[in-house]
This record gives sequence, structure tokens and C-alpha cells, in this order.
Amino acid sequence: MNFWRTHLRNVAEFFTATMLAVMFFTFVVQIIARYFFTPIGWTVELISVLWIWVIFIGNAFVVRGRDHVTFDILYLWAPNKVRRFMAILSATVVGGIFLWSFLPTWDYFQFLNIKTTPLLKIPFNWFFSCFIIFLVAAIIYSLLKIREAIRDELPVSPNEIHLAAMTEGEDK
Repeated sequence: MNFWRTHLRNVAEFFTATMLAVMFFTFVVQIIARYFFTPIGWTVELISVLWIWVIFIGNAFVVRGRDHVTFDILYLWAPNKVRRFMAILSATVVGGIFLWSFLPTWDYFQFLNIKTTPLLKIPFNWFFSCFIIFLVAAIIYSLLKIREAIRDELPVSPNEIHLAAMTEGEDK
């Protein structure tokens, strides 16, 4: 499982880095065209599409759980059984909200097929398909957190959390 998770993260990091590079070069083209030639509109659309994709794909696959800002003072002070309950409860709530919103989001996503971006003519459902990928990844991540808590594989102290963060990159 760690091999696939690491491989998926590496592919997602490459994908998001490539999108950021394309965004940068498109931005440079936009500046050059605006000040030396005639402004071109497709650059704004492309940058918008890529930025939305970087945000959602990056948060789905690249950003680790420990990289998020958390308020874990009570969690770290709690005994192990309470931590497990808190982890299961929070993952269930977050995963449940994403799961609950999946079908309405999918319906709206299907509706977006009728509209396209003005210049590049990208269908809006392609434009926002990264959000569907994000929803699925968030639901799976919540399920994995619940499994981790049930198996009692959560870090039990701040030192273990810090040590896990330091050694996480060493398995590559």
C-alpha cells in the first residue's frame, strides 16, 4: 500500500509541478503579448483552469495530512482511547460530508456539460472534473484514517508525530 501511495504522490507532484510550470510560461506569454503586441484572452482561461486543477489535485494527492494546520492540543493531551474515538469521529464526519455531497455534486457536474469556457471552448465539466477527483480522494482518505484509528496505528505522542513526519520521506 505504501508503494502505491508513494507512487501516486510522485505522479501527482510531477503533474502539479508541470501545471505550475505551464501556468508560469503562459503568464509570461500573457505579459509579453500585453505590453509588446496585443492582449490575448486565452491565457487567462488557461491559467484559471490550471490553477483550479493545481489546488484540487494538490490537496487530494500531494499535501499530506500533517501539512495541514490543525488544532490538536486537546487531541495530544487525551488518552489513547479518546484519541482513537476523536480520530474516528472526525474522519467519519469529514468523509460523511464529502460522501453526502457526492451525488448532488455529480448531478451538477453532469449539467455543466452544456456550457464551455468562452475562448478555449473547454466544457465546464472538464474544467471542474478535478473536484470530483478531490471528493473521491477525500472520501478514501477519511476511510483510511478510520481504518488507521481502528487498528490503533495512530501516533500516540507529539514526539512520535514529529518522528513520523521526519522519517516519512525516507521510505522512498
